Amino acid sequence: RVAPRLDNKILLSWNALMVVALAKCAKALNRADWLELAKQNLDFLLGNFFDGKDWKRSLTSDHTKISATLEDMAYLIKALLVLGEQSINYEYILKAASLLEWVNLNFSDETKCFYYFSSKTQEDILVRKIDTYDGVIPFVNAVMAENLLILSKWLEQEALQERCNAMLASMSSKAKHYPGSFAYW
Repeated sequence: RVAPRLDNKILLSWNALMVVALAKCAKALNRADWLELAKQNLDFLLGNFFDGKDWKRSLTSDHTKISATLEDMAYLIKALLVLGEQSINYEYILKAASLLEWVNLNFSDETKCFYYFSSKTQEDILVRKIDTYDGVIPFVNAVMAENLLILSKWLEQEALQERCNAMLASMSSKAKHYPGSFAYW
């Protein structure tokens, strides 16, 4: 019998979500060790998923392969914002702002309202899509709207608030009619 293959890749988005959970639990339960673990994990993500010009989605045996999607970037920005707030570290907030600029450059749609799921640099994809429905995890355009709102307050940049408002206004009628599909919005 052939042994089953191992799935030993490290995913950027899932680990960013873990950082968010660790940071929130650390604050709620007053666990400095969990906050330190969240910082270590976030620093690992920041140090290993960027190849100097592009963010990557997964890491296997010390190398990255696939370009990051909006899911990866949205949750990484969210992790930076949550950990920055929980640990009172403004450097994480500034890094989130820097990543937001990169996301705006590479994922924004033509109207500068929503974000495509794939980067404009990804050449092996035929159609770039914009998804707005929540699934098992909150959908990334909703997470990006939240990231824009939080960063607009930290950085006092009204343009970020305006983009968030435009996203919310575009989704309001759908969310009113089908609230279960738009729970995070």
